[in-house]
Formats: sequence, C-alpha cells, structure tokens
Amino acid sequence: MTRLAPPTLAVAAAMVMTVLIGGVASAAVLPSTTGWQFDDATTTTITLAVTPDSPAADATTTETLTATVSPTTADGTVQFDDGDTPLGSPVTVTDGTASTTAMLAAGEHTLTATFTTTDPSYSGSASNTVDYTVNGVTTGPNDASAGATDTTTTTLAVTPDSPATDATTTETLTATVSPTTADGIVQFTDGRTFLGNAVTVTNGTASTTATLAAGKHALTALFVTTDATYSGSISNTVDYAVNGNGSRNHRGIPGGNRGLLGRNGGILGGILGGILGGNARH
Repeated sequence: MTRLAPPTLAVAAAMVMTVLIGGVASAAVLPSTTGWQFDDATTTTITLAVTPDSPAADATTTETLTATVSPTTADGTVQFDDGDTPLGSPVTVTDGTASTTAMLAAGEHTLTATFTTTDPSYSGSASNTVDYTVNGVTTGPNDASAGATDTTTTTLAVTPDSPATDATTTETLTATVSPTTADGIVQFTDGRTFLGNAVTVTNGTASTTATLAAGKHALTALFVTTDATYSGSISNTVDYAVNGNGSRNHRGIPGGNRGLLGRNGGILGGILGGILGGNARH
C-alpha cells in the first residue's frame, strides 16, 4: 500500500520506531509530512468544496470551505489554505468533515485543504485545488476607497500589556475606527499571518482574541470600508512579545507599502494580497 514519504531519508532513519505488541515486532511507525503513520496505514482521501459557487459577488461575501475525509473513521485535523497562507488554525475532523469560513479579498484564490492524521492506522492526505474568484476591483480591498470623500484612521490596542506571561495567555486585539460612522470590516494580522476571519466594525470598534506563540509578534489591523463615503486605512503596528521558548518573529507590514494609500487614504495595490505576500488575500 502506498504511503506518504517521510520529510527526508535522514529524518526517517533517525525517527523510525518499531511498535511491539505482546513482545512481537509489528508495523513500523514512520513520520510523514501529514503526521505519524504505520507503514501499512489505510490510505485516506480528502475533498474540498467551497460555497457559494465561484465567483463570489464581492469582498464582503462569507465563503464556507468544507473538507470531506474518507474513511470517516480517520481522526485528525484539517488545515485550510489560500495559496501559501493558512486560513485560520487547523480544524478537528468530526465524522469525516471539517469546515471553516473566510471573507476572501477581491481577486483570484487557490484554495486547498490538508488532512493530518492523529491515528497512525491512517495516512494523511491533500485535497484537490479549488480555483476561486471574488469579484471587485483588485487595485484596492474594495471599490469604495477610490471615490471616498472622508478619510478614516484605525488604531490598534492589545491587552494584556506586552510581554504576555506565556503562550497560554489569551490576547485581545481591539481596533478603533474613526469616524465611528464608517462601515466596514477589520482584518487583524500577525505579520503576514491572518488572525482569524475579518470582523465587522460596530460603532467604530472591532475586536478579536488570539493565543499567540512564544516569541515576538508584529500586530496590525486593516480596515476595509464597505461605504463609498469613507476610505480604508491601516493601523499602527503593535510590537508584542510572549514569554517562553520560541523565536517566531513576524515581520510587520513594510513601511514603504504605506505609500500605497492613495487619494483620500484609499488603499491601493491590493493591500490584502500584495503587501501581505503571496496569495494572502483573505
């Protein structure tokens, strides 16, 4: 039976273990790119579906990504991705399915799902690729900024104060958008990584929670307007540290890219895609 190859021969040689059952050598357990598995593990398949059908009407549409894993008895998690960018955290598979939601930016997206097994009796697997389009002007995160008459500002605050005690601490990120009459959504980011889905602005504020890994973080908030009267805006960058082992150091939005704020502060150049890198249009 075919199995996924280990990351490298050296790693495989160093990490192969033999499972002893009643003193008798059984199947070897091998590392793979999608979890530990027996060398005779049952093969799994994973299929990805996205609703609504492509193309989505605009960047305010909420897309649902659903992964179906077969056989349904396989335990593990699914990581959804837009190109090289994770769409949130891994999702636990329940009865053969896992799903997540996202608000994808205008433009082209390449969506995939990867199943990582937590039961060595089953293999991991990678899904089909779903090419997905979101209608709208791709020179900015939304149509509204181009003709905006009122400029907005976005300010980000994080609690508790830095540094956090350890990686079990829950941080709260709050974005304040001015004027408070501006309608839209806020996407929170940790360097080039999205922190969950975009959050609707209510009375000038939007917030989310996260449990950040030990290390250094560069946190920002991107306001995307849904009202042609107002422009979009980028917050200040909050440099945040979490105590404990870890060396993750996310880069913030490059300062030069703040020059992409065009007339009346409208965000140009595909801020949710271009400046976050790769296919990071979330």
